[in-house]
Amino acid sequence: MRIRYFIGCVVFACAAFVGSAARAASPDLAAMSLRADDLPSGFAEANHRFWTPQQLGAEGPWTLAQLKAWGYLRGYEIKFTRSVESGRPGQITSAVGSYGSSAGAAKALAANLVECRKGPWKRLTLRVRIGDRGYLCRRTANVEGTPVELHFIVWRIGRLKGSVTVTNVVGQLGAPEAVLLGLVQARRMRCMHRRPRVGAC
Repeated sequence: MRIRYFIGCVVFACAAFVGSAARAASPDLAAMSLRADDLPSGFAEANHRFWTPQQLGAEGPWTLAQLKAWGYLRGYEIKFTRSVESGRPGQITSAVGSYGSSAGAAKALAANLVECRKGPWKRLTLRVRIGDRGYLCRRTANVEGTPVELHFIVWRIGRLKGSVTVTNVVGQLGAPEAVLLGLVQARRMRCMHRRPRVGAC
């Protein structure tokens, strides 16, 4: 139960940490996100939601003033979980959105990098290119004697920003899986950014 609670809480914090991206010119944020068939076996959708600047500013860590300065408009987030009963509990969160400009999205991404260097977070070397620029971060915790880790990959494509967060017991899914899922989502984002048509990507 504590593992389930940790996974839920720490990934929710990451959703706010990302700034969960935004929406301008009405891109289809949900269609850019990860889908159940992109994921390892056993994961199913738990919930999804859209974010407004006011909602995200109320959750933190970014203030509404910061979000407005970056041109944050709206974001989408979807969570997938694998149950504790499966013996391989975990959660994967996909977030996509847009800012009013590429410069604003770049500033928001830079703020993610600052956070990635704080406290329990550690920036990892990202050996592949993802989007126009991206970062990979990791943190660990111990829950009732069980080591749990979280990998967070975030990137920008023009005025779009996306992220994938993978949380589970150490030794199951890790950085390679987080990067792979990030690349899947980034390709979909770039495709839909160029061809914003239902079914095109």
